[in-house]
Amino acid sequence: MGAASWTARHYLGLPDLNPAALRRPSSTHADPRTNLDQLDTPHAVILRGALQFRR
Repeated sequence: MGAASWTARHYLGLPDLNPAALRRPSSTHADPRTNLDQLDTPHAVILRGALQFRR
């Protein structure tokens, strides 16, 4: 999970999330902390406030 979140941002020298930071929220059908395969098939992806993908 760290590689897909804060750990990767720190490694790449990117700032923590704040209102001006680029982020891509996504939605999964189940908790990805209990089943990492959920990260391979997101239910929806939002970029800059617009829905980019929906299953």
